[in-house]
Amino acid sequence: MFEKWKARRAQRVAEAAARELAQREATWEHTDQQLIGLIARAKAAASGTFPPVDSSVPLKAGEHALLDLAGVSLIEPRRGPGHWQGASQGVSVDIPGTKSMRYRVGATRGTFVPGEENPAPIDTGTLTITDRRAVFVGSQQTREWAWSKLVGFHDDNVAAWTGIAVSNRQKISGVAYPPGEAQSVWLSLELAAALGNGTVDSFVADLETERVEWAANRPASAPTCAPPPIASQPRQDK
Repeated sequence: MFEKWKARRAQRVAEAAARELAQREATWEHTDQQLIGLIARAKAAASGTFPPVDSSVPLKAGEHALLDLAGVSLIEPRRGPGHWQGASQGVSVDIPGTKSMRYRVGATRGTFVPGEENPAPIDTGTLTITDRRAVFVGSQQTREWAWSKLVGFHDDNVAAWTGIAVSNRQKISGVAYPPGEAQSVWLSLELAAALGNGTVDSFVADLETERVEWAANRPASAPTCAPPPIASQPRQDK
């Protein structure tokens, strides 16, 4: 009976390991295909070939849209409520010559401490990414980030939003998107910025290096080994 239990346990462990390996291989393959597609897309864009993308904003002469995505939130820093610190109630004393009037001395409101700034969604609309800029158009707000003024990107994997720092805006603003669109938005932003700043060749070289490194991390296939046979129990005749 114990041998039978051990054989079944070993089989369950082997099946769980096979499922985990299959999931890792699928994740690896998905990322690898994304890298291949982005490299091809970047090379085509560098040669002036752009896939047709319907843009929700009017494009300037010679401008090409790379992505147009609805259901995007505009993210900007908003300050929370502040509070007074170091306030004192003071001492209440009677005013001579009166029956009920009192005067408070030594009272102070202290120092007002502003609330912390945190990124918050302030509008919902459409994000258009082109080879010159990114544009958000919502029901109440409109924002534009030009690649010629780009300082850098800030990606928040947990909250699924990207901050876009530009030199003509003091505070970082950005966009939040559905988690399933994260890769598409990230890659489109990186490619668009490289095109806008004339660094697409080095961008392609970096991608190709990244794919070589990614290929070296491909999950190794587990050795095939049959689970131990289940020992048969001798028949006992009644």
